[in-house]
Parts: sequence; C-alpha cells; structure tokens
Amino acid sequence: MSSWSRALDELVTQRGAALFGYAYVLTGNAADAEDLVQSALVRTFRTGRASRGIDSTHAYVKRAIASAFIDGGRRAKTRPQRRHDDAGDFHAAERQAPTADPSES
Repeated sequence: MSSWSRALDELVTQRGAALFGYAYVLTGNAADAEDLVQSALVRTFRTGRASRGIDSTHAYVKRAIASAFIDGGRRAKTRPQRRHDDAGDFHAAERQAPTADPSES
C-alpha cells in the first residue's frame, strides 16, 4: 500500500465524519456535501499535500472544501439560470434574439 493510500485511509477513518459535517454545514444537502468532500480529497491527494501528517492534511482538505464551495457559488452566479417555470422554448428565444444580418449593414 502506498503512502498516499495509507494517509487517505487514515484521514477518512479518523476525520471523515468531521469533513462531511463541515461540508454539510456549507451545502445543507447530504449529496452535495459528499461531492464536495470527494472533490476536496481528490484535489488534496492529487497535489501531494497529504504527506505532512493527519492534522495538516485535515486542515488542507477543509480549506479545499471551502474553496470548492466558494468556487461553485461563483460559477453559479456567472451562468444564466433557468426559472423553474421556464418550459425551455428555445424557438421563442431565437425569435426574440437580435440577429446580425449582413444585408442590414
């Protein structure tokens, strides 16, 4: 078993519930919290930040959870959002959108 694998097993065994709880407080949703923890673990272990002991790895994963949560909020704000009552009439949107007709120049 490799050192990163042992570190991951130790972290998840000893601190997994705490990391999930932290992510759940941020998201308010169990599925989103699980995704956030998994994303943070991948980010942490991919960059090699996990080999410094369980306390520092735990702190780094918590910071990665917070960063991923903030980044997700920023992405959601910059993307256009559909209203819940929007049926998705793309043809109507095309009719309303201004077109660039070269003959009008």
